[in-house]
Amino acid sequence: MLGISAMAVISELALFVYREQSMIMKSRMQSLYDRYGEFVSQNGYYFINDSSVVTMIMKRLRCNGTYQILMDLVAPYKIESSIRDLVEPGYDSLQSDKKPTLPCFKSAPMLTIRFTNGCSIQLQPSGTEPMLKYYIK
Repeated sequence: MLGISAMAVISELALFVYREQSMIMKSRMQSLYDRYGEFVSQNGYYFINDSSVVTMIMKRLRCNGTYQILMDLVAPYKIESSIRDLVEPGYDSLQSDKKPTLPCFKSAPMLTIRFTNGCSIQLQPSGTEPMLKYYIK
């Protein structure tokens, strides 16, 4: 039933755009993208049955607090000098004292990298399943 309601709303919107703005939906969407930009997101996960492997991956990416391996992996893209690591004791390169404003946990570490082009990547081991999750925005 929800799909039918959504189809009705989109049909009504398409009709409005066509009648009132003399445009087809594709052209109207493109004008909105040109004006406001686009948001692209890619999320996923890798199943890793051995939790020690996830710990090893996260530890290696941290590279004893230098994050050099991480920076080498994303080398074609420029990091905004912004890395946030929410494993205790925590690190946030944007803060003057390098301490994150978000809470840090040993059991649920999260690593965020922000790039100069506005994109960001978050890596986070799942707290409930044997997987490493990633979020690219």
